[in-house]
Order: sequence, then C-alpha cells, then structure tokens
Amino acid sequence: MVGDEEQTVVKFYMVQFIRETGAEKWKKASRWTKAWNKANPDLKKVKGPWFRKDPRVKAKIAETGYLGLGLEIDKAFVEYYLEE
Repeated sequence: MVGDEEQTVVKFYMVQFIRETGAEKWKKASRWTKAWNKANPDLKKVKGPWFRKDPRVKAKIAETGYLGLGLEIDKAFVEYYLEE
C-alpha cells in the first residue's frame, strides 16, 4: 500500500506481479506499460522506464522539481547532498 497515513488521503496498491488462478508461476504486471508504449511509439526506443520518458512527468518535474517541493528546494538539496 502506498501513501502516508497523515498526508495521503487515497491509498493504492502498486501491483508488480500477477498469477492467474491455478497457475504456478508469477509474471510481471506489464499491461499498463505495454499500453503506454503503444500510445507513445516515438518514445519506445528511448532507453529507460516509461516515467523517465513521459512528457507529462518531465513537465511536472520541470515545474515542481524532482522532490515536488519546488526547484529551489531541489537545488538546495543537491548542494547539501553533494557536500557530504
């Protein structure tokens, strides 16, 4: 279950593996990624997971930074982290 009790109103599961009823082996839950690749054929050949390539994700990072707290906080965090 993903989400902090006090900060996240909605909880959700991140399914990574599935197993059909009666099957012995588990397999990756990749249906969403396959659909994303089909919807973004021009990005399929770019290396990396879908979320590193998705234009919507990139736009949000450009707006709020990797931490989601603003670009200035990201910059301060990187400077602090690199000092260590």
